[in-house]
Amino acid sequence: MRSSTNLRAMCCIALLAASVGTATVSKADSPSAAQTIEFDIKPQSLTSALNAFALQSHQQILFTPEVAKGKTTKGISGALTADAALAQLLVGTGLSSSKSPDGMVLVAPADAKEGKKGSSS
Repeated sequence: MRSSTNLRAMCCIALLAASVGTATVSKADSPSAAQTIEFDIKPQSLTSALNAFALQSHQQILFTPEVAKGKTTKGISGALTADAALAQLLVGTGLSSSKSPDGMVLVAPADAKEGKKGSSS
């Protein structure tokens, strides 16, 4: 009976170790900032383009509808890093992006970002 309990415990530990290993592998498969991705985002509203960028880059993007309202993008196509692709999407919009420590991308007015830098000095 005791060996049966030990066997169950060892199986649980093995399953736990396997699931932790799987989580680590899937995280390693996500694109890094320097990795190129094949983008194909047609000219369209900025809201739609940012949603397409999020899907194609596998990144979370945070922006308000008001920030993107009435803005369009020329689109992007080709192998680019996520940072370069997003910068191209934002050209001419008056918006810029920044990244939080956990990897979330924030799109906001470029002047608001500069204002925060100036007020924190």
